[in-house]
Amino acid sequence: MVKVKLYKRIKDAAILYKINDISGLNNKLIESLEWPENGSMLGFVFKPVSLDKKPFRVKLSSKYIVNVGYCSQGKGLKKLGKSVPQAGIEIREPKSFAELKRVWKLVENYYCLFGGKYVTKAFKKEGKVFEAKYLKKTRSVIIIKEGKPMGLFSMLAYKGALEKTHDLMAIHNLLPGLSARERNSAYYQVAKWIKENATKQVLVYVSDFDAASRKFFIGLGFSPSRVILERLDKK
Repeated sequence: MVKVKLYKRIKDAAILYKINDISGLNNKLIESLEWPENGSMLGFVFKPVSLDKKPFRVKLSSKYIVNVGYCSQGKGLKKLGKSVPQAGIEIREPKSFAELKRVWKLVENYYCLFGGKYVTKAFKKEGKVFEAKYLKKTRSVIIIKEGKPMGLFSMLAYKGALEKTHDLMAIHNLLPGLSARERNSAYYQVAKWIKENATKQVLVYVSDFDAASRKFFIGLGFSPSRVILERLDKK
């Protein structure tokens, strides 16, 4: 039997619930719960789900945006997988905050161009807050091909509404123009960087449409532990 319990209210913008069995999350259950009066966000927290036997997907009405939070097993990463050739791809830290900001804008613009319904008013607002308040505090690497930026990954020591301070993977995007071999190389080099730089449990939120990021983090041993929903009719 699915059991849901009120966990936390975040001002008037979001309500978080604990759920004992995330597989029981469905449209009927969601509509039966209290939503924030002036917000559009609903969150569900649950014990990390093992993905050894089957994939994890949340299938709901198209009026909901689904973002899944994945966490590493303890501090940092436990596994990297087999080594991948560099394939003409390198990763490096930004040479300056100005460069970091330029590449962040490339990534943000790409997401806004192809993110579809996920580019809501709330998303745009969060992007502005992140850039103004947190971007400079990140540990970041730029993916480089032939001298050009092709992606950005950024970690941030952050205390959210649900847990103690963790390493939040705030940006995890590759841009178009990489072959499958080059993308594999970029992901492997980034995984090594995360392993070397993460000092706490790593948490990442992945949009439901972002299959590449989902596959990457699950491949590193990350497990889903929360689901955040946004209701489109309230955006």
